[in-house]
Amino acid sequence: MRSAARPVAGLVLVALAVLLAVAAVEVWRWPGRARGADAQLLAPGLPPQSDWQGMRGLPSLLLGADDDVTFRRAMVNFRRGRRLDPAGSKDTDEIVSTVSATVALGAIEHNASRSAVSRSEAANLEAILLAEDAVFAPDGEARAREARDLFERAIREDPSNDAAKTNLELLLLVSGSTGASDESTSRFGGFGNNSGSAGAGGGY
Repeated sequence: MRSAARPVAGLVLVALAVLLAVAAVEVWRWPGRARGADAQLLAPGLPPQSDWQGMRGLPSLLLGADDDVTFRRAMVNFRRGRRLDPAGSKDTDEIVSTVSATVALGAIEHNASRSAVSRSEAANLEAILLAEDAVFAPDGEARAREARDLFERAIREDPSNDAAKTNLELLLLVSGSTGASDESTSRFGGFGNNSGSAGAGGGY
């Protein structure tokens, strides 16, 4: 019996060694893949949906990067959910991405184990989506109030979040207007290149 079990045990050890080697290679490759996915996320145009979707797994778990993956996947949907045509309506992909981003960002914002900075960033991004949609939605006033509350919550969580301060100022400036223009909607930002988020004005 013992002699028969030895080959099996040897095969198990070989399989474990192969799995460990594969995991080690994937862990070694992960930071480079993450940098590439981040570059794509911040590049002009819509980021590919797939870039951060496949980044969660054993390597990210071993590196303690699962929270980062969750946040970046939310940011992919955030960018894909923003209206390409400020005066037009959202297409199906933009609507689905907006809903996915809102759910993910809300979960991050209400996660007490997250840092205050991370919760603040999530609240700011969620508020941007609400604020932009509020300009066109029939229930725009209610959405604008919810966006304002989120911007204020972002500032309370992280008083150094200048993007949230600027976005709150912009919301207060445009929320009383009856019309909408590219200037009054696309300037909500605070994330990515050409976000339109400048330093906050007086009073902060």
